[in-house]
Amino acid sequence: LGFEPISAAVLALLANTAPVAFGSIGIPVVTLGLLTAPIIGHSANDQTQVTLALSAMVGRQLPIFSIIIPGFLIVVLAGWNRMVEVLPAVLTAGVVFAVVQFLVSNFIGPELTDVLAALVSMAAVALLLRVWKPKTLWGFAADRAPLPGAVPRFRSVGAAVAQVADPPARIVRAYLMYVILVVVILIGQMGNLPFFSGSPPGNVKNALHTPANVTADFKCGQPAYALCPSPWIGPSPTKDASAFKFPFWRFQWPGSYEGTSAKPKALISQEPPIVTKETAYPITFTWDFLAAAGSLVLFASIAAFIVMAIRGAPISLFFTTYGRTLRQLALPIMTIAFILGIAAVMNFSGMTSTLALLMAKTGAVFPFFSAVIGALGVFLTGSDTASNTLFGPMQAFTAKQIVIGGHHLNPILTAGTNSSGGVMGKMISPQNLSVGAAGVNRVGAEGEIFRRTIGYSLLLTAAVGIVAMIEVYLIPGIIPTFG
Repeated sequence: LGFEPISAAVLALLANTAPVAFGSIGIPVVTLGLLTAPIIGHSANDQTQVTLALSAMVGRQLPIFSIIIPGFLIVVLAGWNRMVEVLPAVLTAGVVFAVVQFLVSNFIGPELTDVLAALVSMAAVALLLRVWKPKTLWGFAADRAPLPGAVPRFRSVGAAVAQVADPPARIVRAYLMYVILVVVILIGQMGNLPFFSGSPPGNVKNALHTPANVTADFKCGQPAYALCPSPWIGPSPTKDASAFKFPFWRFQWPGSYEGTSAKPKALISQEPPIVTKETAYPITFTWDFLAAAGSLVLFASIAAFIVMAIRGAPISLFFTTYGRTLRQLALPIMTIAFILGIAAVMNFSGMTSTLALLMAKTGAVFPFFSAVIGALGVFLTGSDTASNTLFGPMQAFTAKQIVIGGHHLNPILTAGTNSSGGVMGKMISPQNLSVGAAGVNRVGAEGEIFRRTIGYSLLLTAAVGIVAMIEVYLIPGIIPTFG
């Protein structure tokens, strides 16, 4: 496309900020909710509600940066004056993305936030360009007409690529894959939507009941130790109504309990000063095998392939692609599994609590440092999910040790800020620098890319910290509450 390679890598790293917390169908926020549910909520059973609260919190911080980032990219690439020339497109892309990001993260959940925001933003810019065009066209040096007698050093392919147009049917099929993904995830999130599940989710008093909610009495997972081989319908829609919930498998982790299955007693407990009195800290494993984000993506891919098969794609293509994807993700899967294991050991051994007691000494300015800690975590691991895994529980524990205005600091704010601040450290992570350099065929240029992004990373991380401080001290009502 004619981009100077290092500039292309820098721009890609800068752009990979505001959407990251909801990337991979919301996995960073979902993981954060999984690990902080026993801390923020009453037990691991509160994972859904805690995840939705964290999604709302992050969705009340990052949209500010979603508005800024498009213009910021143009300024970095071509300067302030060029950005002003295309301000309508910049504002359309940023504001539409931010509005959808806020609405989806607050009222649906983290899984679809980036997908819907990106699709709606692209559609809005496409519609804008039907009625508005920039007065001048800016191009790379290779695209501009050379001086008389001058010989271009290299030929840009940007102009040639721009002349290639796909037929409408091909474009529709390409976007249909995203439509299928959105529909499947929405179905999987029905249990979190107030229309079906009540508000807050799980409140059976406000949930639709049979026949309006035809699955209102779908039961599974009782007792909590069994896999529920045969889900059943409740005995009476009027006497046994419940909010919509997909079947799931939940059990107490072996070796962490004693007593009978009817009255298990957790062997692990939290002690003062982390809590006011000795409190059981149960280890519970929940496998939401139908509504989990990964399961929904698999179901969507199967549905999408059925559409492709109707158009003539061979069946073997699905299994070939699936196998290749597993091979590509083998190392990341193992890495994430080990990181989750480390996080579990840290949480249940007391290491996270010890770190929280130390960080609590920062007192009233801890919300600012929450963003810095998140960015540090992503710098070290290269992943917002990994940063949330390692430091999210510590952020929640620390908040409960800090008293501001007679009340404990809200752990939803600090844990959410860990994720929001973390995305700003991604552009200087060695892992991402290597990927960026390799992607533009400039292996060995990681140092130059780092020098060009470190300033932006520090600036944006500080900005997230300032936003968190403003939310705590000036507009505390913006912080979601749990329970």
